[in-house]
Amino acid sequence: ASLEDFVQNMKRGPAITYPKDAAIMLLMMDVMEGDCVLESGSGSGAMALFLSRAVGSKGSVLSVELREDHHTRAVLNYERWRTSWALRRGHEWPDNVDFHISDLCSASALLAGRGFHSVALDLINPHLVLATVLPHLLPGGVCAVYLAK
Repeated sequence: ASLEDFVQNMKRGPAITYPKDAAIMLLMMDVMEGDCVLESGSGSGAMALFLSRAVGSKGSVLSVELREDHHTRAVLNYERWRTSWALRRGHEWPDNVDFHISDLCSASALLAGRGFHSVALDLINPHLVLATVLPHLLPGGVCAVYLAK
């Protein structure tokens, strides 16, 4: 199955970022191979998977989730996709997503010394984390906010 098929059918708790929405966000953020991207609101892990594919083996994704149940679901889905990819393709999917349980408002230590080419926020109140996140956005970087209805 393709990544899009996997995401549409994977186990989820929270709502997912659908492939069409993820594609638009990736274009808006101009994510490229080798980029370092911050994602907050890991949810079921859909956006982390799309970001992982976009940054490739030379890039990285830091995915931060406040809720432990969502974090666990995102990590499981990410690992399931990596296993599925390896079985189907015969080689490893890049291990380029670092999942953390944290409140991004108080995650200065987690972000310290990091610069991000782009930021993807999928949060109920994204404005509350901007003061923490924006100092770590590299010049010319984009912060995209996904607000599902």
